[in-house]
Amino acid sequence: MTPKTVPILLVLCVGVTTFASWYLLVEPELKNQDQNFELRLETLEHWEIRKSLESEQFEDRFAKGEMTLKVLGKNGSILEIQSSEVSSDIISDEIYWNIEEVSLVDRHSRKSIESDSYFLFPLNTKKQNYTFGVFGDRSHEFSFVKTEKDHHLEIYEFMAKDIYDISGAYEKYSEQKIYADQTTFYQVEPITGQIVSYKSLWQDYIESPKGKIIISNGEAEISQYSRDILVANASNLISLYWIYDTVIPILIIFSIIIGEGFVILYNKFQQGKSEIKTSKLAAIGELSARLSHDIRNPLSNINLALNSIQNEKDVNFSKNAQEKFEIISRNLGRISHQVDDVLDFVRMRPLKKEKLALHSLLKDSIDAIIVPKNIKIVMPPNDSSILGDSFQLQIVCRNLINNSIQAIGKNEGIITIRKKEDSKNVLLEFEDTGTGFSYMDKKEIFELLSTTKQTGTGLGLVSCKQIIENHGGSISVKENPTRFIVKIPKNDSNP
Repeated sequence: MTPKTVPILLVLCVGVTTFASWYLLVEPELKNQDQNFELRLETLEHWEIRKSLESEQFEDRFAKGEMTLKVLGKNGSILEIQSSEVSSDIISDEIYWNIEEVSLVDRHSRKSIESDSYFLFPLNTKKQNYTFGVFGDRSHEFSFVKTEKDHHLEIYEFMAKDIYDISGAYEKYSEQKIYADQTTFYQVEPITGQIVSYKSLWQDYIESPKGKIIISNGEAEISQYSRDILVANASNLISLYWIYDTVIPILIIFSIIIGEGFVILYNKFQQGKSEIKTSKLAAIGELSARLSHDIRNPLSNINLALNSIQNEKDVNFSKNAQEKFEIISRNLGRISHQVDDVLDFVRMRPLKKEKLALHSLLKDSIDAIIVPKNIKIVMPPNDSSILGDSFQLQIVCRNLINNSIQAIGKNEGIITIRKKEDSKNVLLEFEDTGTGFSYMDKKEIFELLSTTKQTGTGLGLVSCKQIIENHGGSISVKENPTRFIVKIPKNDSNP
């Protein structure tokens, strides 16, 4: 495994983990939120009730019913759900019955904890039989009947038929054994498992030696209003589940592809930068061997000749000539500084540490630089002592001061050198009134061959960083205004 493949594999692992977490953890939680277990269903009921055992006459009774499911609380994946069924006279509101029961339900399987039978139809309902627990200890076996369409939704219809004892339900027949023969129909949207319709037919009767004596016939059916609401809710959930099942996985996969592509492009970009730097370093190594003889010596000779001409006592130079001498001197200094950058970087030597006076170190560094007349350098008022290599620390100070001089340019400017110290370190702060640099420059300013100047080598600050770190210190940069902060240990922290 190469360093280049590590980020690619990392992005792939993160993507696969995200994908798996979505399908195995997040999506099931979203599809089984509390509100998906709550239900309110209104019914219209019609009864035909025998007036007496001796009579063959029946009277009509019309009622309204309401079936509700409400989540009372939860403990992890277990929900506490209250079921209620109320029937009342449609005119007088006289309550015929009001049954309530509390069940514990697993939110993922949608099964009752007590009986292991279904409490609600599951997600992705199949065309098969489902056993449901009902009030009391009874259970219903719901069989798949048919498929139909409603508002462009595919609907599954299930039916359960049951005969059970309801003795005591009729006060005037309290001494009789009464049975209910009930057929129940539920229509379910299969993707969400949501009930969208309900119908129930029943016949209550007494078993006698002469045969069945019918007590009542009844029918209850969901109101159109409730049906429309339940169908709309199921339709909305289907749209939401489509986002969960399709859109979000596509976005995750798309993000993985983009991430992989970005890493590959970044690796190629970094490879290109590395190749450029390698070629530059090779050129620097080849060039450095000749710099000292082929460039530095002629520069020294030119500088000596220029100083000799300027110091001629018998010659009065015009102001124009003096300005040109200054231009020549300034550009010679610039070339010399760039040559020094290269040689300082290539010739990095072991440290020769000694106790140094900070003022002397700064003064010697400034004396080795041609400081323009338009720039003032302010030294720290108090002196301190540090342990370090005088030659190499002067390279750092010269580089930072030269950078400030170039940032100020021809404008009037000030370079302020401040000093702070504690028991372990001395902090030098080089601040100038120059133009500063951008955020990207700040980010890459200490990288090899990175420069913000058209004529820079990109080695000066790299050398500074290497020298200071060899001393056990650090160098950083801040902006507004531009400040280079150098931390140097007072004692030998890097022997």
